Amino acid sequence: MNKFIPSLLLVILAGGAGFWLLSLSAKDKLVEIEETIAEANLGTIDTSQDQVMSYQYYADLIDVTVGSARGNVQTNFFGTQYQLLATANGLPELNGTDFYEGWVVKNNPLDVVSTGKLIQTPDSAEMSFVNIFEIDQNITDHDYYFVTLEPDDGNIAPAKHILEGMLVKN
Repeated sequence: MNKFIPSLLLVILAGGAGFWLLSLSAKDKLVEIEETIAEANLGTIDTSQDQVMSYQYYADLIDVTVGSARGNVQTNFFGTQYQLLATANGLPELNGTDFYEGWVVKNNPLDVVSTGKLIQTPDSAEMSFVNIFEIDQNITDHDYYFVTLEPDDGNIAPAKHILEGMLVKN
């Protein structure tokens, strides 16, 4: 139950952060989201040693379609928890029950992990999305991130790739 509370706080705070995102520049958006994640994780971060959350890996996301979408992703392993924060803008409008999903990949041996659905920021005119993912496992060896456009068909395999990027150490 104790581990559930920080995750629940993260979900609540991330939803509230979406309202701020519209009035901020792209860089300011990341700062606000990072602060939200840091606040949600105060129970798991040892603040007695003045530790500050910083991301270990970063990637710019490139549109691999003919579109003009863009984004970035950051990952971190802190204590016992892997954290991922991705933002994407300019994605094509979704049809029906379609959704965007994030993924991290390790090539050798091949391992693909879903980071879940991307959440559209409220009142987003340019189709801005965020993907926040945490797991109690170090998967920083998964050095490739991509976003797919998924039909709501129950198939768990990745579908059409939209954005992609190689995570490199900051």
